[in-house]
Amino acid sequence: MRIEFNPKNPKAFMLNAFLQAHLDPERVEPDLVLVLGGDGFMLHVVRRLQAENPVFLGLNCGNLGFMLNEIPPQVEALIPIITERKYHVLEVPRIHLEAVDREGRVHEADAMNDIYLERMTGQSAHLELAIDGLTVVDCIVCDGLILATALGSTSYNFSAGGAICHPTLPVLNITPICPHSPRLTPMVFPLQTIVRIDARDHEKRKVRAVNDGVDIDDVVQITVQAARQNVKLAFFQKNDFTGRLFSKLLKTR
Repeated sequence: MRIEFNPKNPKAFMLNAFLQAHLDPERVEPDLVLVLGGDGFMLHVVRRLQAENPVFLGLNCGNLGFMLNEIPPQVEALIPIITERKYHVLEVPRIHLEAVDREGRVHEADAMNDIYLERMTGQSAHLELAIDGLTVVDCIVCDGLILATALGSTSYNFSAGGAICHPTLPVLNITPICPHSPRLTPMVFPLQTIVRIDARDHEKRKVRAVNDGVDIDDVVQITVQAARQNVKLAFFQKNDFTGRLFSKLLKTR
């Protein structure tokens, strides 16, 4: 067992001190990683530790916390939940990015949330979109394109007008950012879809790729497909994704 906490988050800092004092490592699954912070910190920890294939159990010390569990009002209740394994493990898919920059360098990484292309200057991006080897749009004039997993559909994808998907669905969301021509609408494809996006006129209309918050500047082409390895996320037995979705994000309750 290990604990990863965001040192810049006072709530996470205090929770770490409590867990260090009260959790007996001998009673906790050895491959469990407790993540104390917000969704962004969870992405950071997964990116750093996923090669070890652990189980990530997040405790929400941030705002929305869709990838995390809510801390009970009585924090002491966390101890039996963790030691008695009162949680279930959900394997969520990731998507794999291969990006080629203007110098011909290839950058590869996996994303649990989203990968997107966005313009780097005041010039609109001109993007060519191919799906499973077929060029479906020769030139989209837009600010960018988002490719999101079901888990990441509640993030930038949702802000740009994309569909919200339950995190267990094996899908790939393709959502344009401020499309001008053609007026491409958000689309949802099977997770195994292979998407290639080429930046046209890239000398003038520079774009960057962003992989779960990590920038890759001045790219000319990206290819996105399902990653080989899923991420194991642990959720408390009473975790209610649907309830949190409607109460926190859609604010209907």
